[in-house]
Amino acid sequence: MLLDAVEHHDPEEYSDDARALRRASVAGLARRCNSNAAHCSHVLRLALALFDDLVALHGLGSDDREMLEYAIAVHDIGQHVSHHRHHEHAAYLVLHGGLRGFDPDEIRFLAALVRHHRRGEPKASEALFGAMSPDDRERVRRLAAILRVADGLDRGRRQRVETVSATDGGSSVLLRLHAESDPELEIWGARRRRDLFEKVFGRDLEVITT
Repeated sequence: MLLDAVEHHDPEEYSDDARALRRASVAGLARRCNSNAAHCSHVLRLALALFDDLVALHGLGSDDREMLEYAIAVHDIGQHVSHHRHHEHAAYLVLHGGLRGFDPDEIRFLAALVRHHRRGEPKASEALFGAMSPDDRERVRRLAAILRVADGLDRGRRQRVETVSATDGGSSVLLRLHAESDPELEIWGARRRRDLFEKVFGRDLEVITT
């Protein structure tokens, strides 16, 4: 079943632009696996807002921002196989999906980030995560922490949270949400996914509406 999701793929245009090639390749994998485009686009917008607002806290760069974008595009493709353990299925599909424009280490990094977008603490005992350098493990942890919160903000897949901003207050990070309709489920989703964020960044995470 897993390989069936990737063995038949649409032809993609070749490009001299490495970033365009990577983006097209990731988009192609997401499309072949019937990814929820509206959900992924919304989570991407929220996650990049958090990433940009918290640069001083997470200390990551433009390459990491780009990898976050790719991970969000394919974070739920494991649903194409099964909802149960779909994060693991998604990581497998990333590893074996024939993505172009990435070197092997980048593919493994992307797969590890997708693997840890849901819950739990990334462990060195895991084959994929454990094979990484300490620096790459920390990058995965920080990006996964941001991705989890952003994903939680679309818990109901209704795209109710229109904007989010983040402020680092030293002991806590405050998320301010704006939504036209009641985002109670989305607030609950973000709070439910905040454990890794609080552990990685040493801050409490608070969520309010404005």
